[in-house]
Amino acid sequence: MKNIILLFIISFFVGCSEKKETSDEILNKEIKSLLKFGDNDNEVILISKPTDIEEYCIEVLKKDTINFTSFEIQQILEQIEKPIVSDWSVFNFDNVKILDYKVWLDLFRGDLEKGWKVFQKEHGSRYLEISSPIFLKNYSYCLVFSHSHCGSNCGGGSFILYKKINGKWEISKQYCNFMS
Repeated sequence: MKNIILLFIISFFVGCSEKKETSDEILNKEIKSLLKFGDNDNEVILISKPTDIEEYCIEVLKKDTINFTSFEIQQILEQIEKPIVSDWSVFNFDNVKILDYKVWLDLFRGDLEKGWKVFQKEHGSRYLEISSPIFLKNYSYCLVFSHSHCGSNCGGGSFILYKKINGKWEISKQYCNFMS
């Protein structure tokens, strides 16, 4: 009887010592594995506030009945309305400098050309805006909108569906691409 009680106590403590990942830890891990910045020595400038997804990209996505059910499209629209990331500065990305959204707004308010001159002098030649990621199907799919800016008439972006294959995020489909 003593052995059974001892075995029960040991198994209880062993079972309690296992740490299960929280949903925030899983989210953080998936975002960091999805958003890998730069394989070179250049630092990426990322605006702290996640960008909005262009409306025409959302309209293109809504028509994708091959990759998504109507229920999943509704889930996507709900995540667009209530994004899971509100500030990129809480993530510690390698090779990334976070530029505060308010600083960015002040920089480009008014004269765009002057804003770019100041930006390039203080921060570099380009910056990146990324939407809050939209994870689906138990973190096996993810949608991200990104927009790279390199001047007042220079930049591009896309709305991309990523699929996790063998533990790595790979581009599955692009919904809209644009360049200026």
